[in-house]
Amino acid sequence: KRAADERAALLAGNRGPLGSNLNSYSIQSPVYYSLAAAWMRAGEAAGWRGGRLVYWTRMLNALLAALTVLAGALAVRAFFPADPAILFGVPLILAVLPQDTFYALNPDVLSPLLAGLAFLFAVQSAGRGGGPALSALAGVLLGLAVLSKYPNAFLAAGLVVLGVPYALWKSRGNETASVLRISGVMALACALPVGLWILRNHLCSGELSGTVEITRLMGWTPRSLSGIPEHPLITPA
Repeated sequence: KRAADERAALLAGNRGPLGSNLNSYSIQSPVYYSLAAAWMRAGEAAGWRGGRLVYWTRMLNALLAALTVLAGALAVRAFFPADPAILFGVPLILAVLPQDTFYALNPDVLSPLLAGLAFLFAVQSAGRGGGPALSALAGVLLGLAVLSKYPNAFLAAGLVVLGVPYALWKSRGNETASVLRISGVMALACALPVGLWILRNHLCSGELSGTVEITRLMGWTPRSLSGIPEHPLITPA
């Protein structure tokens, strides 16, 4: 609503400080940011500029949300092919779920898609017709989920350490060697991209997770493991 000369002065005054700020996300989990950057470059190549380019970049979330619904539909079709309530109900719930995470630019939007596909391929690899290729694909998807959002590491660990071995044991009985082989392939495929990223963080910043710098910029105080139980919410009192 300001006059053109006022807008120009405000922008000129802010450009210097903004340009000198450290991008605290430059060493964060890279998968979503890389995908969003490639999508933005595609919009630039198509001629989008300014505010239209911002909306184009946000439209990536709509595509990811649609793919999440599709992944859910494929999963239930694989496991419940004769149950109409599940076949239509699960995709419907995914489509109308009021999850406002998808309305912002953030790495969380990739988590349900990557983790859902990883779960689908992991369970399929545990079946009689599964093989190492499906196991490796599930592991890579889990690794990418971790590199989209670090807390997904708990999901990956649970699936590899507990979920897949249990599914294999239920479907393959006493084939212990097969259970260990498929579960091991998945764990290795998951650990490879995560390990490469951790190595990169160590070489670039001297620490493993890439979170120390953003923690410092936000004014937080890191606690040692021994100091965590001292928090008032965790103490017996």
